[in-house]
Amino acid sequence: MTAAFTIVLNNDSITNGGGIYNEGATSITNSTISGNIAEGGGGVFLTGINIVTITGSTLSGNRAVGGGAVSCRADVTINMVNSTLSGNLAEDVGAGLYTNGIASLRFVTIANNITGAESGTAGAGINTFPSGAVAVTLKNVLLADNKKGWEFATYANPADDPTLFPANCGSTDPIMKITSNGYNLSSDDTCNAVLTLGTDIKPTLGLTISQLIGPLADNNAGTTGTTLTHALLAGSLALGNGAAEGDVTIDQRGVTRDTAPDIGAFELEGNSGGGGGCAIGGDGRFDPTLPAMLAAGLGFFGWRRFKAGK
Repeated sequence: MTAAFTIVLNNDSITNGGGIYNEGATSITNSTISGNIAEGGGGVFLTGINIVTITGSTLSGNRAVGGGAVSCRADVTINMVNSTLSGNLAEDVGAGLYTNGIASLRFVTIANNITGAESGTAGAGINTFPSGAVAVTLKNVLLADNKKGWEFATYANPADDPTLFPANCGSTDPIMKITSNGYNLSSDDTCNAVLTLGTDIKPTLGLTISQLIGPLADNNAGTTGTTLTHALLAGSLALGNGAAEGDVTIDQRGVTRDTAPDIGAFELEGNSGGGGGCAIGGDGRFDPTLPAMLAAGLGFFGWRRFKAGK
């Protein structure tokens, strides 16, 4: 399957793959997958033995029990570049990415995804689970304000739920099978066990590092595609703290990457690099426009727990 400059909007499924269900080799480029609902993989459900490429795309406001944006099986290999997973919801775990397969993420922004699980090891941004050759690698990835503990039966708007806890990274396996290839940035300490390289940026000694990102918005520079992104604001630690990749010369919008690029899917134009130092506060909040888009789905079928073997 090939999807380029495609919009997949407001679909639902009583099983898997609200927006896209695919069992073959897949390429998703410069596309938007938003507001879709399913039991597994609200945005995209991937299975079979294949390679999946997601480039220059945004998956936002999708909802599922497991894998709000993306859910994939053990034999699937995902290569995700210059893409954004934002504001997706999961009743259980993995509101952003939920996988027991192989995934390579580069220059990806994973922000404001919220899950209902309260387990100490549960992940909302990324969640792996045991089975197959699960292995997720991260490079130049921005993980910002992904949370867990959403009481979805009580709070229609996750932003109103005061019980939320940090959950950028997590796993249903005691060993979180996520590996850093450097130059990643996490807003909380749930990724500390995997962001172990000197070029990774993470909270230490209880310090919360603000990502200083804007809300999901149309930040296009009139170049490639029309997908929504999270802009980096002045002072963000993501600025100039990434590493150049020979095959990634532009950002999600088509803006040229600097020699010392920014971390995540967005490159701030005119930024000379160097980062902004530690800052408290910031604008990395749940996008308030997303609950309205999901309102039609709140009365959806009685959610069933997503099972790995399904």
